[in-house]
Amino acid sequence: MTLGKFVVFAKEKLSGNYDQRERDNVIGLLMEEMLGLTRHQLRVKLRDELSESSRAHLVQAADLLSKNEPVQYVLGFADFYGMRLKVNHHVLIPRPETEELVDYAIKTLRADFSSALGGEMSATGGQRGSSVSSKPHPLTPQANAGTSPANRRGRNAEIKQLHILDIGTGSGCIAIALKKNLPDAIVTALDSSGEAIAVASENAMLQRCDVKFIMKDFLDEKNWKALGAFDVMVSNPPYVTNEEFSEMLPRVKNFEPRQALIASGNDPFIFYRKMAEFGKKHLAPGGCIFLELNSAHAKQIASMFQKDYRETILKTDLQGRERILRVSESLKLKDRKA
Repeated sequence: MTLGKFVVFAKEKLSGNYDQRERDNVIGLLMEEMLGLTRHQLRVKLRDELSESSRAHLVQAADLLSKNEPVQYVLGFADFYGMRLKVNHHVLIPRPETEELVDYAIKTLRADFSSALGGEMSATGGQRGSSVSSKPHPLTPQANAGTSPANRRGRNAEIKQLHILDIGTGSGCIAIALKKNLPDAIVTALDSSGEAIAVASENAMLQRCDVKFIMKDFLDEKNWKALGAFDVMVSNPPYVTNEEFSEMLPRVKNFEPRQALIASGNDPFIFYRKMAEFGKKHLAPGGCIFLELNSAHAKQIASMFQKDYRETILKTDLQGRERILRVSESLKLKDRKA
Protein backbone atom coordinates (compact mmCIF):
# COMPACT_ATOMS: atom_id res chain seq x y z
CA MET A 1 0.00 0.00 0.00
CA THR A 2 1.33 3.44 -0.90
CA LEU A 3 0.97 6.43 1.39
CA GLY A 4 -1.51 7.96 -1.07
CA LYS A 5 -3.67 4.81 -1.06
CA PHE A 6 -3.74 4.87 2.73
CA VAL A 7 -4.98 8.47 2.64
CA VAL A 8 -7.84 7.43 0.33
CA PHE A 9 -8.58 4.43 2.55
CA ALA A 10 -8.60 6.52 5.72
CA LYS A 11 -10.82 9.23 4.24
CA GLU A 12 -13.42 6.62 3.28
CA LYS A 13 -13.07 4.86 6.64
CA LEU A 14 -13.62 8.04 8.65
CA SER A 15 -16.16 9.80 6.45
CA GLY A 16 -18.96 9.17 8.97
CA ASN A 17 -16.99 10.20 12.04
CA TYR A 18 -15.80 13.74 11.28
CA ASP A 19 -16.58 16.66 9.04
CA GLN A 20 -14.18 16.92 6.10
CA ARG A 21 -11.80 19.46 7.62
CA GLU A 22 -11.47 17.68 10.95
CA ARG A 23 -11.11 14.29 9.22
CA ASP A 24 -8.23 15.55 7.08
CA ASN A 25 -6.54 17.10 10.11
CA VAL A 26 -6.84 13.86 12.08
CA ILE A 27 -5.43 11.79 9.20
CA GLY A 28 -2.57 14.25 8.77
CA LEU A 29 -1.77 14.16 12.49
CA LEU A 30 -1.88 10.37 12.49
CA MET A 31 0.63 10.09 9.65
CA GLU A 32 2.88 12.81 11.04
CA GLU A 33 3.20 11.10 14.39
CA MET A 34 3.29 7.47 13.26
CA LEU A 35 5.63 7.99 10.31
CA GLY A 36 7.68 10.87 11.71
CA LEU A 37 7.10 13.04 8.64
CA THR A 38 6.11 16.69 8.25
CA ARG A 39 2.99 17.66 6.29
CA HIS A 40 5.20 18.83 3.42
CA GLN A 41 7.08 15.52 3.38
CA LEU A 42 3.80 13.62 3.38
CA ARG A 43 2.61 15.51 0.31
CA VAL A 44 5.71 14.64 -1.72
CA LYS A 45 5.80 10.99 -0.61
CA LEU A 46 2.27 9.97 -1.54
CA ARG A 47 3.59 7.44 -4.08
CA ASP A 48 6.02 5.84 -1.64
CA GLU A 49 5.30 2.30 -0.49
CA LEU A 50 4.59 1.87 3.21
CA SER A 51 6.51 -0.78 5.10
CA GLU A 52 4.37 -3.68 6.29
CA SER A 53 4.80 -2.53 9.89
CA SER A 54 3.79 1.07 9.10
CA ARG A 55 0.81 -0.07 7.04
CA ALA A 56 -0.42 -2.35 9.84
CA HIS A 57 -0.12 0.37 12.49
CA LEU A 58 -1.84 3.00 10.35
CA VAL A 59 -4.70 0.69 9.39
CA GLN A 60 -5.18 -0.33 13.03
CA ALA A 61 -5.25 3.32 14.08
CA ALA A 62 -7.78 4.19 11.37
CA ASP A 63 -9.94 1.31 12.56
CA LEU A 64 -9.90 2.62 16.14
CA LEU A 65 -10.77 6.12 14.94
CA SER A 66 -13.67 4.73 12.89
CA LYS A 67 -15.05 3.34 16.17
CA ASN A 68 -14.97 6.89 17.58
CA GLU A 69 -11.91 6.47 19.79
CA PRO A 70 -10.34 9.93 20.23
CA VAL A 71 -7.14 10.47 18.24
CA GLN A 72 -5.36 11.53 21.45
CA TYR A 73 -6.01 8.12 22.99
CA VAL A 74 -4.97 6.36 19.78
CA LEU A 75 -1.67 8.26 19.77
CA GLY A 76 -1.29 8.20 23.55
CA PHE A 77 -0.69 11.92 24.03
CA ALA A 78 -2.23 15.38 23.89
CA ASP A 79 -0.49 18.72 23.39
CA PHE A 80 -1.25 21.29 26.06
CA TYR A 81 0.24 24.75 26.67
CA GLY A 82 3.46 23.93 24.85
CA MET A 83 3.82 20.49 26.48
CA ARG A 84 3.22 16.97 25.21
CA LEU A 85 1.36 15.02 27.89
CA LYS A 86 0.52 11.33 28.15
CA VAL A 87 -3.21 10.57 28.11
CA ASN A 88 -5.25 7.38 28.28
CA HIS A 89 -8.80 6.32 29.07
CA HIS A 90 -8.31 7.15 32.76
CA VAL A 91 -7.94 10.90 32.19
CA LEU A 92 -9.85 13.63 30.43
CA ILE A 93 -8.24 14.91 27.23
CA PRO A 94 -7.00 18.48 27.88
CA ARG A 95 -9.01 21.12 25.98
CA PRO A 96 -8.11 24.55 24.57
CA GLU A 97 -10.52 26.13 27.08
CA THR A 98 -8.38 24.75 29.89
CA GLU A 99 -5.31 26.28 28.26
CA GLU A 100 -7.15 29.61 28.52
CA LEU A 101 -7.79 28.98 32.23
CA VAL A 102 -4.10 28.22 32.80
CA ASP A 103 -3.00 31.23 30.78
CA TYR A 104 -5.28 33.58 32.70
CA ALA A 105 -4.11 32.16 36.04
CA ILE A 106 -0.42 32.53 35.13
CA LYS A 107 -0.94 36.08 33.86
CA THR A 108 -2.84 37.10 37.00
CA LEU A 109 -0.51 35.40 39.47
CA ARG A 110 2.60 36.92 37.88
CA ALA A 111 1.03 40.35 38.28
CA ASP A 112 -0.42 39.89 41.77
CA PHE A 113 2.18 37.68 43.48
CA SER A 114 5.47 38.77 41.91
CA SER A 115 7.30 38.88 45.27
CA ALA A 116 6.40 35.23 45.92
CA LEU A 117 7.35 34.13 42.42
CA GLY A 118 10.98 35.14 42.23
CA GLY A 119 10.60 38.91 41.92
CA GLU A 120 10.74 41.07 38.83
CA MET A 121 9.54 39.82 35.44
CA SER A 122 11.98 39.41 32.58
CA ALA A 123 11.37 40.97 29.17
CA THR A 124 10.23 37.63 27.77
CA GLY A 125 7.39 37.33 30.27
CA GLY A 126 9.15 34.65 32.35
CA GLN A 127 10.72 34.90 35.78
CA ARG A 128 14.37 35.87 35.93
CA GLY A 129 16.32 32.79 36.83
CA SER A 130 13.49 30.56 35.59
CA SER A 131 14.25 27.27 33.86
CA VAL A 132 11.29 27.77 31.54
CA SER A 133 12.18 28.11 27.86
CA SER A 134 12.28 31.67 26.56
CA LYS A 135 10.21 30.60 23.55
CA PRO A 136 6.65 31.30 24.75
CA HIS A 137 3.54 29.26 24.14
CA PRO A 138 1.12 31.20 21.89
CA LEU A 139 -1.02 32.04 24.91
CA THR A 140 1.88 32.93 27.22
CA PRO A 141 1.28 36.38 28.77
CA GLN A 142 3.71 39.19 28.09
CA ALA A 143 5.64 40.81 30.89
CA ASN A 144 3.29 43.77 31.30
CA ALA A 145 0.06 41.79 30.92
CA GLY A 146 -2.55 41.93 33.64
CA THR A 147 -3.26 44.54 36.27
CA SER A 148 -4.18 44.38 39.89
CA PRO A 149 -5.42 46.85 42.48
CA ALA A 150 -2.70 48.34 44.68
CA ASN A 151 -4.34 47.12 47.87
CA ARG A 152 -4.31 43.52 46.57
CA ARG A 153 -0.63 43.83 45.73
CA GLY A 154 -0.05 45.12 49.25
CA ARG A 155 -1.70 42.13 50.90
CA ASN A 156 0.00 39.65 48.56
CA ALA A 157 3.44 41.21 49.09
CA GLU A 158 3.46 39.49 52.51
CA ILE A 159 3.26 36.03 50.92
CA LYS A 160 6.78 34.61 50.68
CA GLN A 161 6.04 31.47 48.65
CA LEU A 162 2.91 30.73 46.68
CA HIS A 163 1.03 27.52 47.57
CA ILE A 164 -1.27 26.30 44.76
CA LEU A 165 -3.87 23.52 44.86
CA ASP A 166 -5.21 21.89 41.67
CA ILE A 167 -8.46 20.05 42.43
CA GLY A 168 -9.30 17.12 40.12
CA THR A 169 -5.95 17.07 38.33
CA GLY A 170 -6.62 14.27 35.82
CA SER A 171 -3.63 14.19 33.46
CA GLY A 172 -1.95 16.84 35.60
CA CYS A 173 -2.12 19.38 32.77
CA ILE A 174 -3.09 22.37 34.96
CA ALA A 175 -0.73 21.63 37.85
CA ILE A 176 2.24 20.90 35.59
CA ALA A 177 1.69 23.96 33.39
CA LEU A 178 1.49 26.16 36.48
CA LYS A 179 4.65 24.69 38.00
CA LYS A 180 6.53 24.89 34.72
CA ASN A 181 5.67 28.56 34.27
CA LEU A 182 5.74 29.53 37.97
CA PRO A 183 8.69 27.43 39.13
CA ASP A 184 8.99 29.12 42.54
CA ALA A 185 5.45 28.10 43.51
CA ILE A 186 4.67 24.98 45.55
CA VAL A 187 2.04 23.04 43.61
CA THR A 188 -0.18 20.28 45.04
CA ALA A 189 -2.63 18.33 42.88
CA LEU A 190 -5.56 16.23 44.03
CA ASP A 191 -7.60 13.47 42.37
CA SER A 192 -9.81 10.64 43.58
CA SER A 193 -8.57 8.28 40.84
CA GLY A 194 -5.39 6.31 41.43
CA GLU A 195 -5.09 5.69 37.69
CA ALA A 196 -5.27 9.43 37.01
CA ILE A 197 -2.66 10.15 39.68
CA ALA A 198 -0.35 7.61 38.01
CA VAL A 199 -0.71 9.35 34.62
CA ALA A 200 -0.24 12.82 36.15
CA SER A 201 2.84 11.69 38.08
CA GLU A 202 4.41 10.30 34.92
CA ASN A 203 3.67 13.55 33.07
CA ALA A 204 5.26 15.60 35.84
CA MET A 205 8.35 13.41 35.69
CA LEU A 206 8.58 13.73 31.90
CA GLN A 207 8.22 17.51 32.19
CA ARG A 208 10.74 17.61 35.06
CA CYS A 209 8.26 19.34 37.33
CA ASP A 210 8.08 18.89 41.09
CA VAL A 211 4.37 18.57 41.83
CA LYS A 212 2.94 16.84 44.91
CA PHE A 213 0.11 14.49 43.92
CA ILE A 214 -2.45 13.29 46.48
CA MET A 215 -5.17 10.69 45.95
CA LYS A 216 -8.20 11.88 47.90
CA ASP A 217 -11.89 12.40 47.24
CA PHE A 218 -12.35 16.18 47.45
CA LEU A 219 -16.11 15.82 47.90
CA ASP A 220 -15.53 14.05 51.23
CA GLU A 221 -15.12 16.93 53.69
CA LYS A 222 -13.32 14.64 56.16
CA ASN A 223 -10.31 14.88 53.82
CA TRP A 224 -10.10 18.67 53.94
CA LYS A 225 -8.33 19.21 57.27
CA ALA A 226 -5.22 17.30 56.20
CA LEU A 227 -4.84 19.44 53.07
CA GLY A 228 -4.02 22.67 54.91
CA ALA A 229 -4.27 26.18 53.43
CA PHE A 230 -3.47 27.52 49.96
CA ASP A 231 -2.94 30.90 48.35
CA VAL A 232 -4.43 29.72 45.07
CA MET A 233 -6.99 27.08 44.11
CA VAL A 234 -7.44 26.05 40.48
CA SER A 235 -9.84 23.52 39.02
CA ASN A 236 -11.54 22.25 35.90
CA PRO A 237 -14.10 20.09 37.71
CA PRO A 238 -16.81 17.83 36.27
CA TYR A 239 -19.55 20.23 35.18
CA VAL A 240 -21.57 18.57 32.41
CA THR A 241 -25.27 18.07 33.19
CA ASN A 242 -27.07 14.78 32.47
CA GLU A 243 -28.92 16.40 29.58
CA GLU A 244 -25.71 17.78 28.07
CA PHE A 245 -23.93 14.45 28.51
CA SER A 246 -26.60 12.60 26.52
CA GLU A 247 -26.02 14.97 23.58
CA MET A 248 -22.23 14.76 23.53
CA LEU A 249 -20.31 13.17 20.66
CA PRO A 250 -19.76 9.39 20.98
CA ARG A 251 -15.99 9.87 21.03
CA VAL A 252 -16.42 11.93 24.19
CA LYS A 253 -19.15 10.20 26.19
CA ASN A 254 -18.18 6.64 25.20
CA PHE A 255 -14.43 6.94 25.80
CA GLU A 256 -13.46 9.71 28.20
CA PRO A 257 -13.90 9.00 31.93
CA ARG A 258 -17.48 9.78 32.91
CA GLN A 259 -16.45 10.90 36.41
CA ALA A 260 -14.26 13.62 34.87
CA LEU A 261 -17.16 14.97 32.81
CA ILE A 262 -20.21 14.65 35.00
CA ALA A 263 -20.57 14.72 38.79
CA SER A 264 -22.33 11.75 40.38
CA GLY A 265 -25.63 12.33 42.16
CA ASN A 266 -28.33 14.90 41.53
CA ASP A 267 -26.22 18.08 41.73
CA PRO A 268 -24.13 18.65 38.57
CA PHE A 269 -22.33 21.58 40.21
CA ILE A 270 -21.51 19.98 43.56
CA PHE A 271 -17.76 20.50 43.01
CA TYR A 272 -18.27 24.26 42.83
CA ARG A 273 -20.41 24.28 45.99
CA LYS A 274 -17.78 22.25 47.83
CA MET A 275 -14.94 24.50 46.62
CA ALA A 276 -16.86 27.58 47.79
CA GLU A 277 -17.18 25.98 51.23
CA PHE A 278 -13.57 24.69 51.29
CA GLY A 279 -12.21 28.12 50.43
CA LYS A 280 -13.81 29.75 53.47
CA LYS A 281 -11.34 27.97 55.75
CA HIS A 282 -8.54 26.88 53.43
CA LEU A 283 -7.96 29.89 51.16
CA ALA A 284 -5.26 32.05 52.72
CA PRO A 285 -5.58 35.84 53.16
CA GLY A 286 -5.05 37.53 49.80
CA GLY A 287 -5.73 34.25 48.00
CA CYS A 288 -7.75 33.58 44.86
CA ILE A 289 -9.56 30.81 43.00
CA PHE A 290 -9.57 30.12 39.25
CA LEU A 291 -12.28 27.83 37.87
CA GLU A 292 -13.30 26.57 34.46
CA LEU A 293 -17.08 26.77 34.09
CA ASN A 294 -20.01 25.25 32.32
CA SER A 295 -20.66 28.36 30.21
CA ALA A 296 -24.40 27.70 30.04
CA HIS A 297 -24.61 28.08 33.83
CA ALA A 298 -21.77 30.53 34.51
CA LYS A 299 -23.78 33.10 36.45
CA GLN A 300 -25.45 30.42 38.56
CA ILE A 301 -22.02 29.01 39.50
CA ALA A 302 -20.59 32.46 40.20
CA SER A 303 -23.48 33.19 42.58
CA MET A 304 -22.28 30.34 44.82
CA PHE A 305 -19.22 32.43 45.71
CA GLN A 306 -20.65 35.95 45.83
CA LYS A 307 -21.90 35.89 49.42
CA ASP A 308 -18.68 34.79 51.11
CA TYR A 309 -15.92 36.15 48.87
CA ARG A 310 -14.55 39.62 48.26
CA GLU A 311 -14.84 39.59 44.46
CA THR A 312 -16.04 37.35 41.63
CA ILE A 313 -15.06 37.99 38.01
CA LEU A 314 -16.45 36.12 35.00
CA LYS A 315 -14.17 35.99 31.96
CA THR A 316 -15.14 34.97 28.44
CA ASP A 317 -13.14 32.49 26.37
CA LEU A 318 -11.96 32.97 22.79
CA GLN A 319 -15.43 31.92 21.58
CA GLY A 320 -17.10 34.66 23.63
CA ARG A 321 -18.58 32.28 26.23
CA GLU A 322 -18.38 32.88 29.98
CA ARG A 323 -15.89 30.11 30.71
CA ILE A 324 -13.60 31.22 33.56
CA LEU A 325 -14.40 32.41 37.08
CA ARG A 326 -11.89 34.24 39.25
CA VAL A 327 -12.74 34.54 42.94
CA SER A 328 -10.79 36.74 45.36
CA GLU A 329 -10.24 35.85 49.02
CA SER A 330 -12.90 34.69 51.43
CA LEU A 331 -14.55 37.24 53.71
CA LYS A 332 -14.28 34.60 56.46
CA LEU A 333 -10.48 34.51 56.57
CA LYS A 334 -8.60 32.05 58.73
CA ASP A 335 -4.90 32.58 59.32
CA ARG A 336 -2.69 30.03 57.58
CA LYS A 337 -1.27 27.54 60.04
CA ALA A 338 2.49 27.12 59.95
